[in-house]
Amino acid sequence: MDLDLASKTALISGASGGIGLAIARAFLAEGARVAITGRTSDALDRAHDALAGTGRDGNLLTIACDVSDHEGAARAVEETTTTFGTVDCLIPNAGAAGYPVGWNVSTTAWQDAISANLFTGTNLVTAAVPQLMKAKGAVTFISSITGIEALPAPIPYSAAKAAIHAVAKGLADDLAKDGIRVNIVVPGNVLFPGGNWDRKLQDTERRVGIESYIASQVPMGRFGKPEEIADAVLFLSSARASFITGASLTVDGGQTRSFT
Repeated sequence: MDLDLASKTALISGASGGIGLAIARAFLAEGARVAITGRTSDALDRAHDALAGTGRDGNLLTIACDVSDHEGAARAVEETTTTFGTVDCLIPNAGAAGYPVGWNVSTTAWQDAISANLFTGTNLVTAAVPQLMKAKGAVTFISSITGIEALPAPIPYSAAKAAIHAVAKGLADDLAKDGIRVNIVVPGNVLFPGGNWDRKLQDTERRVGIESYIASQVPMGRFGKPEEIADAVLFLSSARASFITGASLTVDGGQTRSFT
């Protein structure tokens, strides 16, 4: 299937590793121009090296910035537009986990979770809408199944991910008249080097419990791969999804299949 992305520019936040890096690689493989953001230059340099094998280095821009800050998000959009001329596909992917579990959570932890997992996306959209209007573009948020169901995850993180769904649906309604589509990809448990699950699996005492959890709760009996999330993002970003907006595409191996 030709996704017709070769003439497009994608801006992907939080793309120095994991899911974001896989999304960048997938867009490059389609021939798109790609701008990726990350908070540190060192991590972005490693991401650039990892993507160099695509043979499309001229189509890749790295931007060191913090998109949880309005100015950082605006700079990411400005540098992308200056370099490539447009923003056709926006993928707010930046986020962070590792917050306290349970009910007794400090105000600071709540604020940090919302800033890192919600404002990183809303700041980017606010900055990019004028360009997306010109391009009749697409926004694809990256959420989490913890944002749609009560799962073993820190409540501030889950709440921030749930808020993404409200934001995306509201934006889909508001921006449809401008030709902008807004959707959400909802990953389940995705394993990649250096990621949250990878770190947990390094603990031999926890490994057996984690493997048992995946085997019992995920019908497909395994972790997801970053590339499987990237494929969903590419589809929703493409013209093949031209009549899809305000939708959530869950990619979790069936884990939430029986939840109501």
